[in-house]
Amino acid sequence: MWVAGQQQPCGIIVKFKGEAECSWTERRTVHRNGKSETVSTHYRGYEMYFENSAKVFAGTGVTEVLPAGEHSFPFSMMLPIHLPSSFEGEYGYVRYTVKATLDRPWKFDHEVKAAFTVLSHFDLNLDPHNREPVKVENNKYFCCCCCKSGPLTLVTYVPARGYVPGQSIPMIIEVDNASNITVSGVVCELRQIVTYRAPGTSKQHFAVVASVALEGSVGENNSKTWTSRMTVPPLPSSSLPQCSIIDVDYRLHDDYSNKNKRQSALQNFIKEPKGCGFQDM
Repeated sequence: MWVAGQQQPCGIIVKFKGEAECSWTERRTVHRNGKSETVSTHYRGYEMYFENSAKVFAGTGVTEVLPAGEHSFPFSMMLPIHLPSSFEGEYGYVRYTVKATLDRPWKFDHEVKAAFTVLSHFDLNLDPHNREPVKVENNKYFCCCCCKSGPLTLVTYVPARGYVPGQSIPMIIEVDNASNITVSGVVCELRQIVTYRAPGTSKQHFAVVASVALEGSVGENNSKTWTSRMTVPPLPSSSLPQCSIIDVDYRLHDDYSNKNKRQSALQNFIKEPKGCGFQDM
């Protein structure tokens, strides 16, 4: 702490807090007495993990003096054992902060606040299912002039369910086109799904955190196989264990494009890897 001039504080207090909060507003139109009006409902979820304080300098405001200059006050605090990792999302957060207060007699207190990061250990090796390969296959039939064509088949294969930030996800994508359309490529996306919970309700937010475009035309009665990799970017770990109001999940999502337009008629979802951990397999 830097003091510009001599101070006679009542004390210096450091407060630690760990909390999670989510909130959002939903609006709907209702009809009353022949009129339409918009009604807003606000939802909020909250959890407190700890709130501790320590007095690192004890003063009376009269006798104890802090001379001008720089001062250091060593202190420590033991965090609880089971805490969710820090997280900042669209509608909520898991946040850990420390606030220092200079208590001055007959004057406004000086305060400074900062956030610090907590990373909960999430070892993918603890769940043997994370090592299992995943294969997803979907078919789509198309109709043209009352004639039903053969199926368009999209197959996605990955060798394991669990990955960590910085690791590459090997992917094999197959398109078997027995339909009457032409496929111009495939788009692979890693999507983050965050679920926020408040009493009696929940809300989800979706975000694309990584993507790979696979080019190559697949005409009628033809097939094509792509081999590619997608690097997992720095991301929060899955699930946020010990947090009951925010849940984080990841899905590998593939769909095909037709004449440079994304199509949602045929999609592959791989809900697991249970996303991202901090311990490589």
